[in-house]
Amino acid sequence: MNDKVTAEMNNKLNIAGTTDSGVKKSRVSKYLMPAFIAFIALLVAAAAIFMLIMPQDIVDYSAGNTYGNIMNGGRVLEAGGYLFYASDDKGLLKIPVSDEAQATTTEVISKDKCSNISEVQSKVYYQSGQMLKSYNFLNSTDIAELRYPQVIGSWIYYINEAGSICKMRTNGKGQKDLGLICADGQFYVENTRIYYKGADGCIYFAMIDGSENEQLVSTNVDKFFLSNEYLYYSTSNSIMAFMIYDRTSTIIDEIEGETIFNIFGYNLIYTDGGKINAVDLSSSNVNREIKEISDLNVAEIYSSSTTAYFITDAGELYKLSDISATPELVNLGI
Repeated sequence: MNDKVTAEMNNKLNIAGTTDSGVKKSRVSKYLMPAFIAFIALLVAAAAIFMLIMPQDIVDYSAGNTYGNIMNGGRVLEAGGYLFYASDDKGLLKIPVSDEAQATTTEVISKDKCSNISEVQSKVYYQSGQMLKSYNFLNSTDIAELRYPQVIGSWIYYINEAGSICKMRTNGKGQKDLGLICADGQFYVENTRIYYKGADGCIYFAMIDGSENEQLVSTNVDKFFLSNEYLYYSTSNSIMAFMIYDRTSTIIDEIEGETIFNIFGYNLIYTDGGKINAVDLSSSNVNREIKEISDLNVAEIYSSSTTAYFITDAGELYKLSDISATPELVNLGI
């Protein structure tokens, strides 16, 4: 009898314990599930914010989309094993120059006069007339009618009719006027800042949303170039180097009239009195010795990581792979 009562009591205790445990688990689940769902929702929201906001501000001048190609109108680009060249009379050419290229002969991408070529995420962007186009190595697509366009990451920066720097996404959305009046379409986007030549001919910089606008160089400049922590710019009689962080200017060379210049490796290449000169900008070259490269009559100078390109007054394209060598005429293959 006692054994039977004891068994029944143990059975009731087990049932009660199970019920209490179930209630506790139910109560815990009641509070944990909404918290877990809220946490997941927070992660999704954070990822969405990162995808929508962060990529628009990431600036990556990779492949041919370099300052050396943007400067002077952007008529030369190396990408995908090809040299893209916007010639004066033959249109935009796609010239195979390495084993990476799938084609072996030159192709005419556009018969129109083109400029502002760049390469972002395996697409080549170029301006034909007022139309910015994209080329996926197979065919071209119209994007929008824009002035002085630069494709940078997921954004296109350009100058509107009022002379102000604007930006929009490559899909045509998110248009914004930054309120920065730019002269001659000269501007560069570096990380979170825009450096540009103002209407007064001086050099300014601002954040990429147009805020914190500030003058850097008070001199009236002709051309300027951004390279690391320096701004190189030309005036009517000299080429100067401006250190952005300590805001000091140093003269590179005195020149005779207007000059064309660019940066190739550690060297600044420039024209002076009908000659092409180069000066080593590395810290080891204390005396800034100037070297004459050629007597070509050059109208434009471009550069990539491996090659400097010259377009002559006659419209011929030359290349220079070594600063101590002589420029070679490029075979356009057409």
